[in-house]
Amino acid sequence: MHVSINEWLNKHDAKISDTISYDTENKSVCYSFSYANVIIDAFYFDDHLLDVFDYRTYTSFQNRIMQKGLPVYRFLIEENPTEVDAWLTGSVEFSSTYTYSRDRSLSVADASSLEHFFEQRFCEVYGCDAIKYLHREFPLPSRTKTSYSLDYVVQKLNGTMVAVEENGVSYHHPLLIGRTAYKRQIEKQNICSVLGIPLYRFTSLDCAYPALVDEQIKYIFGDSSTFRLAGLSLQRSYRLYDHQILALEEIQELRSTSASPHAVLQVFPTATGKSKIVEEDLIGYLSKNPKAKVLIVGPSLRIVEDWKQRMTQLFNNTSITIGTDIDSQIVIGTYHLLWSLSNRVESSYFSYLVFDEAHHAVAPVIRRCLQYFEPDFLIGMTATPERLDDKRLEEVFGTYRSKLDLQQAIEKQLIANIRAYR
Repeated sequence: MHVSINEWLNKHDAKISDTISYDTENKSVCYSFSYANVIIDAFYFDDHLLDVFDYRTYTSFQNRIMQKGLPVYRFLIEENPTEVDAWLTGSVEFSSTYTYSRDRSLSVADASSLEHFFEQRFCEVYGCDAIKYLHREFPLPSRTKTSYSLDYVVQKLNGTMVAVEENGVSYHHPLLIGRTAYKRQIEKQNICSVLGIPLYRFTSLDCAYPALVDEQIKYIFGDSSTFRLAGLSLQRSYRLYDHQILALEEIQELRSTSASPHAVLQVFPTATGKSKIVEEDLIGYLSKNPKAKVLIVGPSLRIVEDWKQRMTQLFNNTSITIGTDIDSQIVIGTYHLLWSLSNRVESSYFSYLVFDEAHHAVAPVIRRCLQYFEPDFLIGMTATPERLDDKRLEEVFGTYRSKLDLQQAIEKQLIANIRAYR
């Protein structure tokens, strides 16, 4: 027997807490649970519509529900209830690997007029240099191998995040973009809810009301003293190794001849002992740094289990703990754990980071997570030279996001002083 989404919600004791009718044919209903709010959209999609409802009513309703402080999930009324259940119980699965795509945070240099308006209002509220708190085009994991990105994210000192999407009407209005594109749009919102990221929406129509937008920004983001700097991209000492015999010796040389942080990339064929190099180096590293925290990540559960077995055998008769819990001294998991940890722990939490199957690191969502961490030593491994773009991987492994602002970086002589000539 088919159960409708409304029947499923009623069965689970969801209560209607808010309703909006956009016009005679389109409306949204908010159902409340103790742990989340769920918006159900009843929209009439027609390719030949000549007139659509005011998009500001849609974004205002979304933001009003978001301000209640609970995760907000959104579904079309025809959605399968089992899909709704998966989202609300947190049992949706994210992809562990991603196909290469542009990192929009690197490639989108110029803000659109709407984004420029938002940045202008943000700086009006928090000061002329407040742009240092904004992450643009922040990569987000997805259920497929193609990652999403959020227009703006502010990270807080306590590890939480707040996101804003700048929505032009023609590219985001549900009735203008159609059912398929709209389902992708709300899937991104649901991913944010699973990950604990409140997502607010502004529209191009808001540009006419700057004072109102300023008040919304203050409410959404709160006190700037709680913001974490977006940071600058600084360099690690980086080397690529493709000769195994020399690798361990040269790793030691790298440490002895340059200041940390260090990064190493190994390119060896499959079954030639890539992980053995890590094992040998890790024994020496932990003997000199017995309290150091280690993170090892790989693309699949099979690879994760292999690393667990290797580390367990290697440190069997020691006090070193191994597991997926962050309290373990050696933490091992998939790339999704890397994303999760980048929002839960300080960037310097791990001293030694191992990234298996390094060619995956160029994917934007993984790149962002990897560059968040500031370990004393980062080592990447790959057996896929034909898919290796050394320049791109050097950009990933050879840089990290510092929490310093521009002035602090100049004072510490981490980047050159800036002079302007007119």
